[in-house]
Amino acid sequence: MNQREQNREFVFSIEESFGVLSTNQRGWSKELNLVSFNGMPARYDLRDWSPDHEKMSRGISLSADEIKALHGLLLHEFGSGAPAQEQPSAAAAAPQAPETAGAEAAPF
Repeated sequence: MNQREQNREFVFSIEESFGVLSTNQRGWSKELNLVSFNGMPARYDLRDWSPDHEKMSRGISLSADEIKALHGLLLHEFGSGAPAQEQPSAAAAAPQAPETAGAEAAPF
């Protein structure tokens, strides 16, 4: 790495957070976000973040086309239903009014 590259500041901005997949014992969370790195257009980004979002692990950034392709692969592998969970109780299985009326659909 040359001197110019060493002096270049690394900047990022989390433009939108889609959710947390898991959190480890140290409090770091694996998240899907829309992140802009070094002023470039934001990309879908999957990686671990420290609780204060000041530090990050290595991760993967995907374009909109790549995230759509991943979505298709996941649908093919797991189907379009909700993830498998424990059997709900009778009360939980009763139909309920949607709480997200008017919410926008996922971008993919």
